[in-house]
Amino acid sequence: MSVSDQSFSNPAKTAKHPFWIFVTIYALLGPVAAFAKMGTVPLIIFSILGQVSFQSLVSNLRKALFTRFALTIWVLMSWSALSFIWSDNLHILSLCRLTLVIILALLFVHTVGQRPFSEKEKLIYLVIGTSSFLLFVLLFEGATEALLHRIIRPEDSQPRDGEWVPYLQMVAARGTAFLAPLCFIVTALVLQTFRRKWIGILFIIISLVATYRLPMGASALAIVIGSITYGLAQWIPRSVTRLVFAGLACFALSAPVLMTSFVTVENFQSKGLEISRAVKQRLEIWQYSSELILERPILGHGFDTSRDIGNEGFMIEGTNWAALPLHPHNAILQIWLELGMVGVIAVCIIMWELWRNLERKIESGQEIAVLLAVFSAIATISLISFGVWQYWWIAAWALIAGAAKLIQLEPDKSVDMLNR
Repeated sequence: MSVSDQSFSNPAKTAKHPFWIFVTIYALLGPVAAFAKMGTVPLIIFSILGQVSFQSLVSNLRKALFTRFALTIWVLMSWSALSFIWSDNLHILSLCRLTLVIILALLFVHTVGQRPFSEKEKLIYLVIGTSSFLLFVLLFEGATEALLHRIIRPEDSQPRDGEWVPYLQMVAARGTAFLAPLCFIVTALVLQTFRRKWIGILFIIISLVATYRLPMGASALAIVIGSITYGLAQWIPRSVTRLVFAGLACFALSAPVLMTSFVTVENFQSKGLEISRAVKQRLEIWQYSSELILERPILGHGFDTSRDIGNEGFMIEGTNWAALPLHPHNAILQIWLELGMVGVIAVCIIMWELWRNLERKIESGQEIAVLLAVFSAIATISLISFGVWQYWWIAAWALIAGAAKLIQLEPDKSVDMLNR
């Protein structure tokens, strides 16, 4: 009998090994999110050890990589590869690494979803615990001006060029990007496990306080938008789902025009509206990016060329702010800039498939409010911060999606937050 045959002949013996792999991953998620966001990629790489055999790995890869949703992603990746034909710079290695991260991310989410219910029950406590640890660290860092990060990295205690707060506070604030979507998952898991509505609501409120005290307004906004989405989706799930995805699609198709003609610093100032320094900087970056988009609106400048343009050192007039600091800090604008209208249409196809998946869940009577809240939170952050190709952020999506797989969506097993 082969090794693989032996592994399948004794499932009770082999199932324990991969389970502890996932225990380790989610136990480390809180510390990684708080102190070492780049560690999200090693976490999903580590999950490969959770495959009980090579045959199991191949089978799970086939199931994870050839769903309709995955195929829409491969359309976008294929167009990214084709963009090298007209790109001034070839980032072939970056695209290969990105593709590998996406493969690992899809495999991780699929594998978590396949875990037995008894194991998922135990992972629920880990997700609640690791998210609570992250929340505590963020509260402490907000109250002490990132004391823990100052101890770890004392050399980064001053603002960098173009920034207005010490760099370490911004590094500490990045953990809020994990907390914003996770707080809705934790709320659902607490309601599902402990049947205590007030604990879940309190977790969201404290999460909002933690994000507000750190210099990353995108995360606080994500929690607010996610909360509104969650509440409305409890009552009218189909209408809210369509509104969210239709709104995103409309923004995706019109973003460059909006950012050059309507959502600009000049328009705000002409109406006598005061905007903060942080908002003004974002608006200037988006306007500059949109002007570059209109130079090559159909095909774009090529995959990952935002970094090359940013390295040219153009500054916003009258400031020390980079006109394009590595990427536009808006996922849709980055797709427009690098992959053009064709790339944006590919992204809309991905969103269409996500919408159809949620519609099917609604039709089968499943509770999708928390999933919609998580998606809204991630989308909000992605439209204000981070680059769309950043490996750690894509791995974070996978870890968050894996945690969402622990939620029981069936009506008879879920807890209605508004009615209990």
